Amino acid sequence: MQTLWQDLRFAVRMLKKNPGFTIVAVLTLAVAIGANAVVFSVMNGLFLRALKVPQPENLYTLEHGSDKDSSESYPDYLDLRDRNRTFDGLIAYNIDQAALDTGKNPSRAWVYEVSANYFEALGIQPYLGRLIHPSDEHAPYIVLTHAYWHAHFPIVASWAAFSVSTAILILSSV
Repeated sequence: MQTLWQDLRFAVRMLKKNPGFTIVAVLTLAVAIGANAVVFSVMNGLFLRALKVPQPENLYTLEHGSDKDSSESYPDYLDLRDRNRTFDGLIAYNIDQAALDTGKNPSRAWVYEVSANYFEALGIQPYLGRLIHPSDEHAPYIVLTHAYWHAHFPIVASWAAFSVSTAILILSSV
C-alpha cells in the first residue's frame, strides 16, 4: 500500500511538470470514456434490452439464404404464413419513409409497413382505439405512436379515433 501512494505522488508531480501532456492525456481519456458511453447506450437500446412485448424471448427472425438483405416479397410472406406449421404466427414488416400530412405542415416520418396480424402476434394492446386485425389485411390503416399523436394532434388528444382519409388508430409507446 505504501508503494501505491508513492507511485501516485510521483505521477502527480510528473503531470504537474508537463501541463501539455496532462491536458492531452485528460482530453484523450474524456473522449474515450464518452465514446464508450455512447456505444454502450446504443448497444443497450438496440440489442441488450428486451423488447416491450409480452414474450420477447419467443421472437425469431427468418432470413432467406445467406444474403444480408433478408427482405422477402409480400406474396412470399403470405405463402410462408399459410404453410406455417412451426411457429404460433408469422408477421411481416418493412421500415420506410412516408410523407404525412395532418392538414397543416406535411412532414416526412419513418414508418413501419406491417402485416395485419402484426400487433395480434406480438400481443401489443393499444392505448386508445383498436389496432389492425387480420380482417383488415388490405385496408389503408395507420397506427400512430403516442408521441406522434400528441405532437401533431394536440387539440384532439382526448379522441379515441378519428378519420383523416383513413382510420387513424392510437398505439402507446410504453
